[in-house]
Amino acid sequence: MRLLRFLAFAILASLFCHSAAAKTEVDVPTAKRLALLLAENRQPRAARLIAIELLKRYPDDPEILTALSIAERGLGNFEAATRAGRQGYKAAQTGMKKFVAARATAQALASAGRHTLAQLWLRRAAHHAPNQQAKSSIRRDYSYVRSRNPWNFAFSGSVAPTDNANDAPTSNEIIIGGLFFSDPTALPIPGTQLTFSAQASYRLPATEHHHSQFSLSYYARRVSLGREAKTIDPTLRNHDFSADRVSLGWSARFRFGGITGILDTNARLFSDWNAGQHSQIGQLLTAGYTLPISKDQTVRFGAELENLNRIDRPIRSSLTKRLQLNWMKSLRNRDRVGLSITLSDTDSQSFAVAHKSAKVSAQYNFGKPLLALRLGAIAEASTVVFDTPLYSSERRRDQFVSVGLTATIPDLSFFGFEPVIELRHERNISNVSRFDTRSTAIGLSIKSSY
Repeated sequence: MRLLRFLAFAILASLFCHSAAAKTEVDVPTAKRLALLLAENRQPRAARLIAIELLKRYPDDPEILTALSIAERGLGNFEAATRAGRQGYKAAQTGMKKFVAARATAQALASAGRHTLAQLWLRRAAHHAPNQQAKSSIRRDYSYVRSRNPWNFAFSGSVAPTDNANDAPTSNEIIIGGLFFSDPTALPIPGTQLTFSAQASYRLPATEHHHSQFSLSYYARRVSLGREAKTIDPTLRNHDFSADRVSLGWSARFRFGGITGILDTNARLFSDWNAGQHSQIGQLLTAGYTLPISKDQTVRFGAELENLNRIDRPIRSSLTKRLQLNWMKSLRNRDRVGLSITLSDTDSQSFAVAHKSAKVSAQYNFGKPLLALRLGAIAEASTVVFDTPLYSSERRRDQFVSVGLTATIPDLSFFGFEPVIELRHERNISNVSRFDTRSTAIGLSIKSSY
């Protein structure tokens, strides 16, 4: 430390001596490095003095501005530190200099308690990170800042071309009461499905045994039908397949003394619109208990109660009860495997709604990238049996199967958001022909890696 102070005084003396000969002037790169070194080694006053003198000659130098930002932060001048960091980022011409300036700006904002802006600047830093080690460091900083930010924002979106955008049956021959009907408009129409979701959450002050949060979310789905729609059914419009949901929720997690498991609860109110028309209002209550059964695997028991009040067709209002069992295990090669079982019972006055179902889903996520891709697979199978015959003398029975593959591309990360390619095939086999469907879609989505 004494050597650093001596060098700082020597450099300051040479910088102040404007009339000195060129040979007595200190090397500017050395001065910049020392200013940064002093700032990072808890000598902010000396670092600030050197940086200010250097800025008189080089006012747009990103390295000097970054050193000044770190020094101002060390002195508690968070606004000045933020301002210098932003100027340094704007002046930087290389990725490395942008990375250092963005990180210094994020640290200044975090120290000032402006955690949300700090997270945005950390995403900028991650975008310019020169190597994987730097990215991992930014990820740790991001997790630290997020843990201290009561606000959390999440966004995602996807574009998925599909061969059955209108969810048409596999055959346009419909059987009702033993009679055959042919519907020329009941044919699959290729198209593209677009989805967007956003959520804002506010975490309440936590205690040793529990934490909770409120959240407001929005989901939107839009469909763009292919040219075939005009030929198959000229009355169809893209707007006919739009869907929106606004949801307000409260969730909490509890850990009781002496118990290793975690109890989670969630209450949610939501409202749905279909084709622009307000269709239903719903309430969802969930409760679950997660228990670690070993160091690398957990099991969760859950229950749900969902009430739907249909506005467009009140007779189709329903109450659904669900029981769930989820198991997750981390393997030695860092792969993760999961299994889920769900049993549900839906009560309704409508024979077209009341049913019982059982669903099994499995997922497998590979821990190590393959050809720069993080791969995952998911499969789902379910059986649905309706309570009362409606379309024929037999009760409607559906067998649903879905398989999907996902490939995340970390190398194309943009400000912490990674592109995900998903291939999905769905098949619903029903003894009522109008509900016998098949669709295949390949989509591109953007998801946060943090």
